[in-house]
Amino acid sequence: MKNKAKMFGIIALAAVIALFTAACDNSGGGGGSEPGTPCLLFTLINGNTTYSVAMGTATATEIVIPAAYEGLPVTAIAEDGFNADTYPAAANITSITITNSVTTIGGMAFRNWTVSQTITVQGKANQTAADTAWGSDWRSFCNANITYQP
Repeated sequence: MKNKAKMFGIIALAAVIALFTAACDNSGGGGGSEPGTPCLLFTLINGNTTYSVAMGTATATEIVIPAAYEGLPVTAIAEDGFNADTYPAAANITSITITNSVTTIGGMAFRNWTVSQTITVQGKANQTAADTAWGSDWRSFCNANITYQP
């Protein structure tokens, strides 16, 4: 009986270690060719043809959303994806760069971001262009400094 309990404990410990290891992809970008931030949470969407991204377990203060992950485009930021209420570590982010591969941003993705935080939007000339593409809910309750790079 002691051996079974010991074996169960070892298996349970291995499962926990595997879960934490799998929870964070330290490569960041898509197969090493695209820049990205380690430990973001990527979820397959659109019939497993693209990814959405969220904060995950990332602890970096400068976040870069990669254009691709595991060979597929990153086209969305999840609803509440970097919401400081949902992900308290998001309050420590100083800047995030959204690449022009992103075609959808969920509502309140940057909720409770402050004026000391910066969101850089690539591929959009101004707020009107971004809101036309994504709607305005993505920046609801967001006080961050948002810069646009056409």
